[in-house]
Amino acid sequence: MKKILLFHLLLACPVVFVVWYVVFPNTIWFMEGNAFFSTAPDFTALQLSLPADWMKYAGVYLLQFFYFRMGGALIQTLFVAIVLLSSDCVLACLLRNKRLLWLSFIPVVWFISGQFADMTLVRSIGWCTVLVTLAVLVWLFTLKRGKWNPSERGFLCSPFFSYLVPCLLLAGGIFYQVTDKEQKEAEEIFRIDHWADDKNWNAILQEVTPEVARQSQLKLRWALLALSETGRLAEKVFAYGVSDPSCFYYERQDQQFYHCFNMQFYDALGLDNEVIHHAFQAGIEAPNGMNFRSMRRIMAANRRLGNDRILAKYTSVISRSSCYNRWKEPISEPTADRADGDQNICSFFIGARPFLSDMARLMDCHLDSRKVRDYLLCGLLISKDIEKFYQVFGMIYQPSQGQLPRYYEEALVVAATKYPDVLQYYAVSREKVTEFKAFQTLLNGSMADKRMLEVKYRDSFWFWLYCMQKV
Repeated sequence: MKKILLFHLLLACPVVFVVWYVVFPNTIWFMEGNAFFSTAPDFTALQLSLPADWMKYAGVYLLQFFYFRMGGALIQTLFVAIVLLSSDCVLACLLRNKRLLWLSFIPVVWFISGQFADMTLVRSIGWCTVLVTLAVLVWLFTLKRGKWNPSERGFLCSPFFSYLVPCLLLAGGIFYQVTDKEQKEAEEIFRIDHWADDKNWNAILQEVTPEVARQSQLKLRWALLALSETGRLAEKVFAYGVSDPSCFYYERQDQQFYHCFNMQFYDALGLDNEVIHHAFQAGIEAPNGMNFRSMRRIMAANRRLGNDRILAKYTSVISRSSCYNRWKEPISEPTADRADGDQNICSFFIGARPFLSDMARLMDCHLDSRKVRDYLLCGLLISKDIEKFYQVFGMIYQPSQGQLPRYYEEALVVAATKYPDVLQYYAVSREKVTEFKAFQTLLNGSMADKRMLEVKYRDSFWFWLYCMQKV
């Protein structure tokens, strides 16, 4: 009996741990960030207002330990171990035949099939509670039954079922979860989200290629944010399948996922008031009315803004978390993540007007930021507003300022068809002018020439202006 139990544990636990630790690490990160726990009496009273809420309370307590990747993997493995041992106990008491204990892997595989979608751990805690209670009751009711009968034989008691079938059941269940399309897509989204939080922009651009961005509006926004942060927005934006200036962020969409992205977007622009706004919105839409991810963002933004009294209040709240009392991560100084002279000097409300209006108002506030300039100018190009682009460009760039980004050059060449003096004021290369003439030749040519346009100029501003319709 002990050998069978040891075999079951050594088979299931390492596999489940490796799957969580290696295959779904970003799901662990997301689960911790979306949870919140505090020992404050009001939080406890609110969470335990209904009899069944103790599972939610226990779930958010355990989710604190998902702060560590290994901690999350170990807790998920512990759930599987409890389900497995409880099932073994029930079968052992009822069947009195250790060779039939392989049947315990049926509920284990069933449990694993839903474990990856259990973001609050309520399902996992419920399973463990029911099975442990059932195991205790079965053990009490079968105390007076006879001893084991190891000589019992049968097809279902063969070594094949005792040892090989558990391996096959576990392998099948794990394979199904690892290859499940929804689980893979969720892990990909969490991974990109994690990279954005860590400001790993190059990793995002390697993952979200132009081909991938054209297929996913979710990933497109992260790719555009990464292009902006790496200074390549005006060089590659049209390669990623943009359709509207609102592609840069989520405009007036009140859902937690969108607020989380907007937190990253405004943090990159250095607008800490908007970071706090969207962090608070994302927090109140979390299952517990606040989450650790939003708390960390709010605390970091208030520290940069110098709001010491507000920061002290949030620090007091998060310190009541039994884990963050010791594990509270250091928050960077105001200058650590701020480049290009970003400053919090605008006092108007962001997001109430269209994207281009907000970027123009930021420029009017003398926010000397390359990122804002690129968002405004690229947004005008996406809108195909050459007249407005030329006016704004003239206010931002000085004549003969040096080499211009690719799409600005292409737009100025188009503007030169109406304002010939443009090419004298700005450093537009002769090669770009010659290239535009070749583009016009193909545009006015045969159908074969027009098909060649997409091959040679698909990622150009000219192709977007003359060959694509705004969505």
